[in-house]
Amino acid sequence: MKEDLFNYDTYTTCLARLDQLNANTRPLWGKMSAAQMLAHCAAVQETTNGAPLKKKTSLLLKVLKPMIKKMVVKGEYKHGEKTHPAYVQNSPKNFEQEKTRLLNALRVFYEMGPVKAEAIPHEFFGKMTAAEKGRAMFKHLEHHLQQFGV
Repeated sequence: MKEDLFNYDTYTTCLARLDQLNANTRPLWGKMSAAQMLAHCAAVQETTNGAPLKKKTSLLLKVLKPMIKKMVVKGEYKHGEKTHPAYVQNSPKNFEQEKTRLLNALRVFYEMGPVKAEAIPHEFFGKMTAAEKGRAMFKHLEHHLQQFGV
């Protein structure tokens, strides 16, 4: 299976795995609840879909941007990695609302397809190819699906 979110099999498998979650699903690592994880993933996906970041990026993150982009696209996520402040989820979230939000963001991404997705610069990373976006979004979602054991 081609592991990017533009691939139909990958996309539908991720949707099925998300459907296995419920509000009481506990993480295997980390502090987020299932609802907070869904909100986090939705925010990341919405940014990739073209939404602006809701918080400013620090100078340090701007300097490290090329290294971060390489890790996001080609590297592996580690447990407990720091996230951009715009994506941190500390407040309580409504599971069903956040699940719907994420599913909508994923649908928008999949339906826009590679050509339209590539034309939209990423708010933090700038120009990304469709392959980079599709792979990065799969890897991010996969990391959190594994975090919650689905």
